[in-house]
Amino acid sequence: YTGSYSEVHLNGTFNNWCGTCAPMTDANNDSIYELTVTVPTDTIEYKFTLDGWTTEESLTDGDTCTKTTTDAGGTFVNRVLIPTGDTTLIPVCWESCNMCGDIGIDESFVREFTIAPNPSDGAFEITGSLMESEDYTITILDAVGRVVYENGKFGLEIKERIDLRSLGNGLYHVLLKTDSGMVSERILLF
Repeated sequence: YTGSYSEVHLNGTFNNWCGTCAPMTDANNDSIYELTVTVPTDTIEYKFTLDGWTTEESLTDGDTCTKTTTDAGGTFVNRVLIPTGDTTLIPVCWESCNMCGDIGIDESFVREFTIAPNPSDGAFEITGSLMESEDYTITILDAVGRVVYENGKFGLEIKERIDLRSLGNGLYHVLLKTDSGMVSERILLF
């Protein structure tokens, strides 16, 4: 979002679209606002707003992360999530289902990070190397941010064979996270 604002808020069915009760923070100034919330294990709709309801996202009907709802108040296009447990959502751009380029992502800690083959039938290998040995976690998220795979290790070299053939076709986000930073790639399963 390029306009001016004071606060970013998370509003949704889980907090009764409360306006300013769920402020998000950017403690490390990486342009990625964060918040941990408890939500019911049921379908939730939500969106990001600025300064309460002064500015709200205008999402596109039919996008992979949206749901259109019509009620007595009108027709609304919101983000949708069906949580199945603890879920870390991917950082997305304002009014988009997609990750934003490299905003806030530090890749200086990694020498190489490769996913092959890509596209894949669901069986693929992640390889790479870090600048120094450290704990790392590989997390794979589906299009709505649900964790479908996660594994942590310690080392300098990364070599992990992954089999997601039991999952549906589509675009998945692969995150390599360490204390030093995060790298994000995409893989298409067919």
